[in-house]
Amino acid sequence: MENETNYYLPAFFTIYMNSSKSLENLFGSEEEHGLFHEYIHYLEDILTTYGVTYASQAFNNVKALYHHVKNKEKELDTVLTADEDTDKVSDLNKRLFNLYLQYTPETTELSYSDSVVKITPETIQVEFPDKTLKDVTSYKVFFQSGINIQFGEQAIMESISHILEKSIYSIFTKDYLLPYDLAYLIWIYYLPEESENYSALLDLEEFSLQFYNPADIFIMSLEKVKNGEIDISSGLYKRLLEIWHSKGKNASELYQDGLTQLKSDINGVFVADVYSVFKTWILQVLKNASKFREENDPIFSLILKGYDKSSIYEFFQNSEECLGMPMVINADGAIYIRGILKDGLPDVKLTKDNIGPWIFAFYSFLSVLAVYSVYKNVINGDKEETPKCLLTEVCRHYNEYTKDGISLFDFDDDCIDRPETKRIKETSFCPFAVVWQTFGLNNMYFFR
Repeated sequence: MENETNYYLPAFFTIYMNSSKSLENLFGSEEEHGLFHEYIHYLEDILTTYGVTYASQAFNNVKALYHHVKNKEKELDTVLTADEDTDKVSDLNKRLFNLYLQYTPETTELSYSDSVVKITPETIQVEFPDKTLKDVTSYKVFFQSGINIQFGEQAIMESISHILEKSIYSIFTKDYLLPYDLAYLIWIYYLPEESENYSALLDLEEFSLQFYNPADIFIMSLEKVKNGEIDISSGLYKRLLEIWHSKGKNASELYQDGLTQLKSDINGVFVADVYSVFKTWILQVLKNASKFREENDPIFSLILKGYDKSSIYEFFQNSEECLGMPMVINADGAIYIRGILKDGLPDVKLTKDNIGPWIFAFYSFLSVLAVYSVYKNVINGDKEETPKCLLTEVCRHYNEYTKDGISLFDFDDDCIDRPETKRIKETSFCPFAVVWQTFGLNNMYFFR
């Protein structure tokens, strides 16, 4: 999830900010709106069925990789591809998620005079050796200017962050941006008289993300509103819960089922001691998220109604107290871990003076990013791209720090050129090497 050059890593609870400011200094700065945008994606990750299911899928892919490697009779010498995964359920899930994601490769600008010409549903069949899933619906949106774009969960998630960011920080542009404004353009295509009703749109978007196929629920719900079957004058989120529940689609149960599976997958992947702090943190966050969802209240329309730029720091404080703050990495490679890891501790940047009590928590979070690097390179790897470790800049930044005569980070040219050749050493730490060897990938190398 990207906003300009800031981004959030779904499932791995990490925000990257293209700024040299510390996390605490981002609050109240001209760059705060970017942090807010990415933080909303974090809330989408932990408070929606789609978010927790995507995270579960990511960790399940890592478990499938580990299972695949563990049961090989001989050591591997080539990179795995998704096609080599013998887990049929996992492979089917990957295909379904590829349909629902509908990622847009780049941001497209539209004039405000441009409008939607039509929205075409496309029914897709997912074929599998033992089963064929029918009636998976994808949507394509056509504009007057000739641009056409697929509508899926990314457009919905980006719309939520975009609407809140624009409204709270009074950011206005002369053009529409795709995919950020795509859900809004579809909204006014169906309901032009509700063009200023951002609260209802946020409720619809949040509700849609409580299902495995958000775009389908979004469009079908809009059609019901247009046909007069649903009143949007107040409390649209709860009204949608009632309507769809009566039709056998229980959003609350889907979310709780997704949470249960995600917790199981987290426990299954993060078994080593180095992960214990991270695992304790995220399981507590998910427990709090579960309690929040039991009240069946929307969160994003409440943020819109309850906060403005002058009070947004209060929002961060209130939200963080209940739902946490993900790890934040700035442009210099500095990592900021908020005080929820240890009661009462303020925002901390690692220095030579305070690195002792924080080093285990720090390594715990770093190792999660190393898992993401393995996931991205090995499971979703593209042979045409140069594989890389996402921790390169972080380790470069902290390479100078030592403790008891031991270098805390093993940084060298291999981090950039051949991260899979890194090995665990007694005199330094390489989180990528820890994960690589934990998964038994010592003799597995990237294609070049």
